[in-house]
Amino acid sequence: MQAKPIHFVSGDCRSPDGQVRLRLETDDPHDTRDFLIAPDGLSALVSLLLVLGKERGLRLAAPDTHDPGSALPIPIDAVSVGETSDGNPLVQIDIGLTALAFALPQTAAAQLGRALLALSATAEAGSA
Repeated sequence: MQAKPIHFVSGDCRSPDGQVRLRLETDDPHDTRDFLIAPDGLSALVSLLLVLGKERGLRLAAPDTHDPGSALPIPIDAVSVGETSDGNPLVQIDIGLTALAFALPQTAAAQLGRALLALSATAEAGSA
């Protein structure tokens, strides 16, 4: 069987045992497939997709061509900051059962810090 490109992904989490159902659709309406993912497999799947997307993205476009407005905003449950074992900045973002850790270059960490300070100052000024 030849692999076909997936053009649409949907899903739900109504399973009584906590599994997530993903529906993958191709251009062929008769080639729709459902997959059940156990809760302990979600984090690995998300991480894999991010790593593969990064690898593919490096081959396709320069970093400054990405449109941040095309991203879907996802509410997060927690954010932690720290350092990797070699002293680089680390940001961990928790969303449901998935925890993603991002190692940042020092310059990106500095930019993020300045942006967060600016946002917090704006939020405080608006609530005063």
